[in-house]
Amino acid sequence: MAIETAPGHRRGFSAAVIQAAGPVGVVLASFAALAISRLAEADLLSWGWRVPFLISAVLVALGVYMRWRIEESATFREAGERDAVPAVEAVREHWRPILIVFFAEMAQTSYFYLTAIFTISFATRQLGVQKDVITQAVLLANLVGLVAMPLIGAWSDRIGRKRLFLAGVVLAAASMFAFYSVVASRDTLLVTGAVILAAGVIHPLMFSTEGSYFPELFPTGIRFTGVSIGKQLGTVLGGGIAPLVATSLFAQTGSIYAITGYYVALALAAMIALGFAHETSKSRLLG
Repeated sequence: MAIETAPGHRRGFSAAVIQAAGPVGVVLASFAALAISRLAEADLLSWGWRVPFLISAVLVALGVYMRWRIEESATFREAGERDAVPAVEAVREHWRPILIVFFAEMAQTSYFYLTAIFTISFATRQLGVQKDVITQAVLLANLVGLVAMPLIGAWSDRIGRKRLFLAGVVLAAASMFAFYSVVASRDTLLVTGAVILAAGVIHPLMFSTEGSYFPELFPTGIRFTGVSIGKQLGTVLGGGIAPLVATSLFAQTGSIYAITGYYVALALAAMIALGFAHETSKSRLLG
């Protein structure tokens, strides 16, 4: 809806504003956790932990309102007759962009999970980093990402989505060769800087641009369905299992470079897939 209602030269920015909801969620969750952690332990365990979940009912209400009351975009309404089962049409006719989204999403989500989610437990349990250092670093990274994403989205309107997404994948793969070594230094400034660079700068190059780039690869009638198939499968098999795979690799090898090799393989697959994709920022949405 964001890209279908935005002017053609602002689609990247409009979608990136929506993507910024990702770091907003992490920031709000961090502050919520910080607030309830100040409760007495007995209160925290008996009722305090429920408070953030109850407050989230506001988001549920907002989601229900949007589903019931907000109309489809004019672009979607004008798309004409649509397949009764769009998923079948998407897989049958548009499997190439689905595969592109799938491999690109695996690289994007696994990088964030490896540097901002898995790192919290791995750095504290295996690398000896104090927990408050790494959690604060993740919070700061998401604050930086919150600002970076709309800026990168606007930048993609000028120079293209594919170029920025590819740059993010390449930088992500390169950074993994040093990321865990820097975190293992246990130096507060270095650890914080590494996490901010990874989750607050490099990751947004991919995450902010995918909001416009992926939908622009599909025609209007199956745009949401096509993106969803590739994105959800890529998320599950990328970020969803990345912490488990990383934990298993480290347990078997005892080397942080096994984790690096795992991510580089995902990044290479994404680069190959994106090699078959075209630039979309200057083109009209497919009908």
